[in-house]
Amino acid sequence: RKPVSFDLVKPMNNANFLTVEFAHRHPVAFARILGRASSDEIRQLLLGLPAELRARVVSRLRGTRILELLDFDADASRGWLESAAHDDAIALLSRLPVERRLALVNLLAGRERRNKLLRQLRYPSHSVGSLVDDVVHRIDINAQAAQVLADLRSVATDEPWRIVAVDETGRFAAAIDLWRLLASDKVSGTIAAYTLSISPILPETPIASATLREEWLRYNWLPVVDHRRQVLGGVSRSRLLQAARSHASDRSDMGDLFAILLGDISHLFGALIDGVLSRRNTA
Repeated sequence: RKPVSFDLVKPMNNANFLTVEFAHRHPVAFARILGRASSDEIRQLLLGLPAELRARVVSRLRGTRILELLDFDADASRGWLESAAHDDAIALLSRLPVERRLALVNLLAGRERRNKLLRQLRYPSHSVGSLVDDVVHRIDINAQAAQVLADLRSVATDEPWRIVAVDETGRFAAAIDLWRLLASDKVSGTIAAYTLSISPILPETPIASATLREEWLRYNWLPVVDHRRQVLGGVSRSRLLQAARSHASDRSDMGDLFAILLGDISHLFGALIDGVLSRRNTA
């Protein structure tokens, strides 16, 4: 048998091991060389690369070349974002006009990944909107509490319940006091009697500002709504703090941000305890 040939003379026709390794280690240099080829040659080589590498390479091409590839063969571009790392997918989409970004993302079959990319495109990474999850159950504020409880107990899930009450137009009305609902000896009336007075977060709120909200002292999850009070989802306290820490480490001029945030939260917690003790002493 003849030994396997790793011929790099015609990389546009044979994406062999060394070509893939070069693309993986040096995507910028690889894309610079690739940009000199024709659209057909680029497409052929991209098809030979591992799926997770395609978006990384394409995102390093000039915007005009990316648009040429989209126009040349729209079907071939369907797989660019499917297996790409999230940062590579965002980098690729950022090189395109808004309408082309939306068209490309809407080709994705996976709903969760599609929604995550759409949120990231709509809201910058430093905002709460980029952290919103889609696991929120919406219940009519006028629904019978006993029926809601029965429905919840019939659903077997390991995921934490995140429930909000909405009005007849689908707008946020209140968060559900789940523990009160589950602990009640006799549930009666509408679900409106089992709600919490929580102010939702707007998606454009900076992560740093959202972290300082006093509600985090009592709740580990808060709803996120748009300006029409339509529920977008929610964000957890742990994810918000993790994002704050990540942004602090990414920016050298904000290296102490996370420590400051935790200090402020501790201060708020201390003030809350002082208030409770003061009320007890005067009672």
